[in-house]
Amino acid sequence: MSKANEPEFTVRLLERRRSRFTSDDTPTEAHTVHCPLSVAARDVRFCERCERFERELEDDGEAWIECRVPLEVAFPRGLCGELMSPEVTCLDCELDAERASAFLQMAGVTSAPVLDDNAVLVGVVSTSELARLRIETRGSDHRPLEVEDAMTTQVVTLTQRSTLGDAARLMADRGIDRVPIVTDDGHLVGVICAMDLVRWMASRIP
Repeated sequence: MSKANEPEFTVRLLERRRSRFTSDDTPTEAHTVHCPLSVAARDVRFCERCERFERELEDDGEAWIECRVPLEVAFPRGLCGELMSPEVTCLDCELDAERASAFLQMAGVTSAPVLDDNAVLVGVVSTSELARLRIETRGSDHRPLEVEDAMTTQVVTLTQRSTLGDAARLMADRGIDRVPIVTDDGHLVGVICAMDLVRWMASRIP
């Protein structure tokens, strides 16, 4: 609840879409926004029931939520949760490797986070790793290949409260251009990439 006479400001929150491709060929989507009050990703359906919700709208091909928040949290604070990529493609770990390659190509990406049945991040897989796996097992009497056979399990992550400085330093130190963003218990909420940092810096240049 708002405190009496507490200054409020209407903010516009970008809706982010997380597409998940599963082994039963039924891709699912989650639509979330970064809530400045909880500093966490919230399902859009949750927002629509919130007393601070004002409206949902589209602008320049993107979906947004407008809501009222205290002035002290109304402006971006340079957190990863605020600047995550608008769309992220995820794969189930038991997804067939051939279909995974097709899904990545269809989504126009070269790598994707890998999730278990509880949407916990368990790895990252790339098109090159999937191709290498096919080459190495070609002609062998191997069981059907799955994403988990090719994925990398040693994945560095950040949280929604991590700063953009944290993200930039991690990318520079590890030589990577994207980092999964997870909750404290390991559930994937999004991805932040180098281009997200570039866009943020460009928006602050007069």
